[in-house]
Amino acid sequence: MLTFQPATGEEHARISSAASELRDYALTSAEFLAALLKDVPPDSQLTQAYSREGGGWAYDGAVLKLSGAQDHLLAVSRLLASGEFPRYALHTLIRAPLEGAARAAWLLEPGISDSRRLARGMTERLANLLEVQRLGHASHARNRMNELTKAAMRRSVPPTKDKKGRLLGFGSELRPDATKLLGKLLPETSPTTNGLSLGEFAYRSLSGRSHSSLWALIYNAQPIGRPRPGVTLAAMTASLDEVFLLLTTAVRVHHMALDLLARATGGRLIAETPSFT
Repeated sequence: MLTFQPATGEEHARISSAASELRDYALTSAEFLAALLKDVPPDSQLTQAYSREGGGWAYDGAVLKLSGAQDHLLAVSRLLASGEFPRYALHTLIRAPLEGAARAAWLLEPGISDSRRLARGMTERLANLLEVQRLGHASHARNRMNELTKAAMRRSVPPTKDKKGRLLGFGSELRPDATKLLGKLLPETSPTTNGLSLGEFAYRSLSGRSHSSLWALIYNAQPIGRPRPGVTLAAMTASLDEVFLLLTTAVRVHHMALDLLARATGGRLIAETPSFT
């Protein structure tokens, strides 16, 4: 029988503190995001981008992904505040903001040309439309993809297609794999990450639980008995240290992307990234 993992007195204090800090971060970052978009200076990078066809698509996608990430982080804070500590569900909730914020950071990457950012915005819109198509809205998706392709032609952004002529993206680069993207954003390694980059380790760890991979379901299992030969009973446990590392990583990437958006709007991000211990 699966139940939420009971927390010890010390763990309960850590969980309660993390819940409060995460809630403050999620709510503050949401208010900050809204303020950034309310009064954007006319000479800002963002305003200039929106003056050109398709120029704001990368920023639209980034804002939506940051908003979705904030919603998930707030949900994590509320689950932690309940005093419950699920074995797997937290990983699934943390994975969404980690990936969403990483995609936002890719769209907002500083120092790239306007044409490259335009192509990334178009590629992200295409990825969205392909998902819409898989949901059974083929006609709607095709119409929007045709409009997107025409807009790319008007802006002289070449399409990228596979050998069968299927549209993969726009410009000279493809939409990056989430694991590789996070490995690039957070390249540092440590014994805790088993020699992998922090970004890759975090995403793989979270994805294992989200996809119900067998290794992830028995990770940290503690043997508690052998009722008969060949059969071992085990208690499934979650590591608070690991969950807090993964949560800190997700918030760090979200903060990173939010800072990039602040730069584009002419604002400045002052708040520090919370770290959960």
